[in-house]
Amino acid sequence: EIFEKHLMSPRLNEDAYYQLKRKQMSEYVHRESIGKLTFLSAYTPFFNQDNKLLAYLNLPYFTKQNLLAREISNMIVGIINSWMVLILISFALAVFISDKITNPLRRIQEKIGKFKLGQQYEHIVYTGNDEIGGLVREYNRMIDELAKNIELRAKSERESAWREMARQIAHEIKNPLTSLRSAVETASRVKDPKRQRRLMAIILEDVQRLDRLISDISEASRLDAELSRAELAPVDIGGLLATLADMVGGAAGPKGPRVALDLPEDTPLEIPGMEGRLAQIFRNLLENAISFSPPDGVIHCRARRTGPFVTVTIEDAGPGLPEGKLEAIFDRCYTERPAGEKVGTHSGLGLAIARQIVQAHGGTISAENRRDAAGKVCGARFTVQLPVR
Repeated sequence: EIFEKHLMSPRLNEDAYYQLKRKQMSEYVHRESIGKLTFLSAYTPFFNQDNKLLAYLNLPYFTKQNLLAREISNMIVGIINSWMVLILISFALAVFISDKITNPLRRIQEKIGKFKLGQQYEHIVYTGNDEIGGLVREYNRMIDELAKNIELRAKSERESAWREMARQIAHEIKNPLTSLRSAVETASRVKDPKRQRRLMAIILEDVQRLDRLISDISEASRLDAELSRAELAPVDIGGLLATLADMVGGAAGPKGPRVALDLPEDTPLEIPGMEGRLAQIFRNLLENAISFSPPDGVIHCRARRTGPFVTVTIEDAGPGLPEGKLEAIFDRCYTERPAGEKVGTHSGLGLAIARQIVQAHGGTISAENRRDAAGKVCGARFTVQLPVR
């Protein structure tokens, strides 16, 4: 009808002819117009059975432009929606698969992060038979092997420590026993009452030394079990030091060394701990300081809050510590007597027990020599650091 009414030219569109004839395209679609009407026009070559070109077919498409635009828009929206659904499904699958892969790895990371020597070792439960399962099984195997090795090493260290302690204790007990045996044998032959009284005093002194040594050994043997079971409670270090300074200073007498206490006025010195055991530490350090200081000496006891710790320093005015023995003094049965003190007054376990208690509280204890301006040793300083939390 459009050709009969001469609305379109009977000749082939030149662009279509160029595309089909010269560029050998199998089809060509482009826009044409009749006045203000724009439409799509499709062209395709028509061949016979011998593949000879007979004609070009033209099919004009007069659908309304807005309807065509709407159909194209709907098609595009449908394609976008399909892609969005596919993307969401892919994302959900990726999250699910990655969670399946990373969850065992995350659990391994958490277990390793919580791993501490001496604590209970937990296996990771994973039933998969894949690469992750192999990694989990290897981790569990290594945990079992490590726990076994740690137990064997701890057992070996305990046996070694007890052998060393037994050797040191035997040496410490041998001295009073030798003196005691000699005094008893001599007393059986002596008839002089005055010499008998002197020998009995020696025997009593040796018995007291043995009693003190055995008591300290018993205390050290019970300490591990007690520290592992004890519950921590808030302890005011300032109040504890004030009480001990009065008690130890009073026991020294008016002619003995005095204890100078230096505590902050507005800073709390409270830590979680075992008050009785902490008192044992500081009492031992103060008594040692008094025993090594001259009668007119001053024991400086100072406590401060230093970051996450409460730091206590105790300084005496004695001869100081032997060079090269600043760590050895914390060994069991190590003794260093003040000048003029009787043999056997100290068992050598006090500082070893003190370090054991401090370490059970998560703290540290150290010793060093004090020096004057000329570099001469003028006393010893013990420093105890205990965590606030």
